[in-house]
This record gives sequence, structure tokens and C-alpha cells, in this order.
Amino acid sequence: MKFDFLSDAEIKRIILEARFVSEKEIYSSTYYRKGKTRNIIFKGNFENKKAILKMWKDPREVYEPLNLKEFLKNNKSEILTAPKLYNYKMYDDHSGWLIEEYIDTSKHIFEGMPKVENREEFFKVFIEYKKIWPKNPELKIFKDKTVGDWALRNISKWKKLAKEKSWLKQESYDLCEKAIDVLKKDGNGYKFIWTHGHFKPKEIFKVNPPTSCGTSADKYYLTDFAHCCWQPEFAEGPFIVWSIIQDARKIINYDLALKESLDWKNIFVKNELTDKKGFDLGMLGRSVGTILADIGGSDIPLEEKEKLLEIWTKILKYYLDSLK
Repeated sequence: MKFDFLSDAEIKRIILEARFVSEKEIYSSTYYRKGKTRNIIFKGNFENKKAILKMWKDPREVYEPLNLKEFLKNNKSEILTAPKLYNYKMYDDHSGWLIEEYIDTSKHIFEGMPKVENREEFFKVFIEYKKIWPKNPELKIFKDKTVGDWALRNISKWKKLAKEKSWLKQESYDLCEKAIDVLKKDGNGYKFIWTHGHFKPKEIFKVNPPTSCGTSADKYYLTDFAHCCWQPEFAEGPFIVWSIIQDARKIINYDLALKESLDWKNIFVKNELTDKKGFDLGMLGRSVGTILADIGGSDIPLEEKEKLLEIWTKILKYYLDSLK
């Protein structure tokens, strides 16, 4: 893909421009390929406050500071919040930087494969998010007219990434096309909702754990507002499944991955956040994106590619069968 990603010179210039005193780099992310740095985060100080500086240059449109600002302005929750926004600059729709409050990011809500109590706690936070998240953004963001349009737009982007690497076999493309046909046929009865777009365990941090005297002052911080978007109402549960499977790639197998998806399906259907068919459609969409972009279009090690392709191909076939 031809895109001018973040360079070392730009990173140094932005640190100076933001008047940020950097201590160390704590995170960076690429656009599927090595050397294509799309964002990077530094820990340090800003105006004598502990803070992080995040900068980005992404082929996708990113309005993170505006989304975070709107959330903070309207949030009334006593248990779920987000880091304070100290300063920001957007150069255009694809690049910019922000400085926000430093949160101890070692305190994930959970890591690895969740236990029952982990799912319950995470879901409690998810329900709180659903209660307070705005129904319509102040910023006018593109929304597809139908689920079929949404599926076709995404598969076009994902297929382009996969074709550039030329690693997947034709059978994978054919399987993904079948899934998209089902999404186009069965998905158009579902509405679109405004979402955080990246609500997963790694974006939730827990502070003030229960004290020794039995009281509890738990508070949760939601991070990464760079992916806020309009999505089909069934998309958020399967995204949680995707994040858990991908983060546990070194230990997971198909049986464990399928069980995790069915556990979350039960939770979402039981709480009437989607129906069974909707969750299955969401898993189709996630499986297609994973096979084409996260596996087929990425630079992850070959052994991981082959293992993940086997898992996600079986998951995709399972949910295709369940929708027959």
C-alpha cells in the first residue's frame, strides 16, 4: 500500500511541537506490515503532569481527540471514564497528535483467556458503556446505508491487503465471498449504531481495586477513541471474541476459540444485545476480516499465520453452517 506513514523525523518534530517531555516509548502499532508505523505512544510529562503523547498517521480517517473530548464532556458514569485530554492537534483527517492523562496501563481488566468472573466483570463495564455512550456523534461520520454495503466496503479493503501479500490460497477467498453473500442476504434487517469501535479487554484499565476492609471503589478507564464508527448492531460482541482469540494466539486452538465465541454469544443473546442470528452474522464479518487482513495481509510469523488461518477458517465454516 502506498501511504506516507510516520517517519522518525516526524516523530521527533511532533515531540518538540507538543512541548512534551518524553521519558520513553511505551507502544507503537503498524498498519499490518513491518515498517508502516501508524501510531506511537510516549510516556512523560506535560506542564508538570504525568501524561502520554500519542501521534498517528493512518490511511483511515482518525478523529480520536474529538471523540474523546465529546465522551468526556457528556459522561455521567460513576464507574467508567476515560483519560483527561490535555492538548491535541489534527493536521488533517489522517494525522495528528494528542496529549492525555497517564493511566497505569499495567492494570488490565483481565489478560489471557477469561474465566467466568472475568467475563462477568468485563460485561458489567460493557453494559455501563452502552448506557452512557452517545447515540449520535456531534461529528458527522460516514454511515453505510445497509449491512450489505458495509460488508462490501470492508471486504474490498481487506482483499486489497491480502492480494498485496499473495499468501492466501484461492479457497480462502472463495470462503470469504460465501460469508459476504450471507451477510448481504441476511444482514440488512439490522440497524447501525454509533460505537467506540474498539471496545475490548486491552482498552479497559481498572484502578482503585477493593480494599482490605471490604469496601470497593473500582473505577474503569476506557482508552483508544481512534476507531469510533457506525457499525451494525451485532458487531461489538464478535469484536470482543476476535480480540481475545488474537491476543491468545500462542496458546489457543480451535476448540477453545469456538467455546469462547459461544460463551460470549450466550451472554449477548441472554442480555438482548443481539439475537442469535445477529451474533452469527457478526462472527462471519469478523472471520472474513481476520482471514484477509490480520492473517493474509500481515507480516506475522508464518507459523502463527498457518495456525490462525486454520482456527478462523473453521470458525467461519461453523457460523456459515449455523446460518443455513
